[in-house]
Amino acid sequence: MIVDAEDVLQRRLDRIVETTGLTAREREILELWVTGHRLDYVAESLFISKNTVKTHLRHIYQKTQTGNKEELLVLFEQQA
Repeated sequence: MIVDAEDVLQRRLDRIVETTGLTAREREILELWVTGHRLDYVAESLFISKNTVKTHLRHIYQKTQTGNKEELLVLFEQQA
């Protein structure tokens, strides 16, 4: 069986969204964040300010009950 990394990524993101109620924008930010992109890149890619990204990340951490990127990545990896 061939596992497509993009499919795995999307399934994990979908599960997190379903269980936490993340908004579409928060999902976009989460996808970029967990795939290793820096704050500057996320902001530029989505045409928003770094402060707006930080606000969305704060909401993501609250909704996922994580306190930082490391905990968020652990949660992401647990979505099998």
